[in-house]
Amino acid sequence: MDALTLAIVAAVVVVLAIGAFVAFGLKKAVKKDKVLLLGCKGAGKTTLFLRLVHQLFNKKTTTSIEVNEASYQLNDDTTIRIVDIPGHPRLAENLLNEHAVEAQALVFIIDSAVFNKDVRQVAELLYTVLTHPSLVDIPVLLLCNKQDIVTAAKNRSVVAKLEKELTQLRTTARTSVGDTAGEDDQGPLELGDETTDAFKFEQLSNRIDFEETSLKDQSEKCQASDNIVLNWMKQVIA
Repeated sequence: MDALTLAIVAAVVVVLAIGAFVAFGLKKAVKKDKVLLLGCKGAGKTTLFLRLVHQLFNKKTTTSIEVNEASYQLNDDTTIRIVDIPGHPRLAENLLNEHAVEAQALVFIIDSAVFNKDVRQVAELLYTVLTHPSLVDIPVLLLCNKQDIVTAAKNRSVVAKLEKELTQLRTTARTSVGDTAGEDDQGPLELGDETTDAFKFEQLSNRIDFEETSLKDQSEKCQASDNIVLNWMKQVIA
């Protein structure tokens, strides 16, 4: 190997090494300080955001088409970013991808009053969360909201129906993966225990909690709901 060839090889090695070093540095520099608020349209994400960040308790909201983001002092030593992601199906997944890498926790809000009608849509969005490569290790709070409405589904019913829908979605995903076997991609991960036929939340390695809330106004009960979310954040965020 002549001197010119050696010089070229050395230059290529140096360039690759610098590229790897820079890539590692950028990856290491990502700060996970965001708590994402996610859910289908009308679930109460923006209402929760306004209550927590701006102490607005009776603010009427409309369906969001843009992300709401603000700093929040969780305690004396911890400041987080609370991110309200629009629930429109065409926006939610793309915006989730943008913020997922910086997520430290996620609150998934469910409109319990119409859950039985919208269970499939809720399950599809939740499936995206639970199989997202950047989110599989973070704690998730499933918030069954609007408990002040008489038709609201309770935690037990929500969990059972979501597990059934998620099982069906997982089966469909497994068939799809089988059809595309051999393709090199960074798509969704397997949901839960791949050796089982039925999905259960207990199969997940990350922390999953369920709570019932009402975020309607400034009543004592609704303020207690705010505390449920805040106390959960303080528990799961170091």
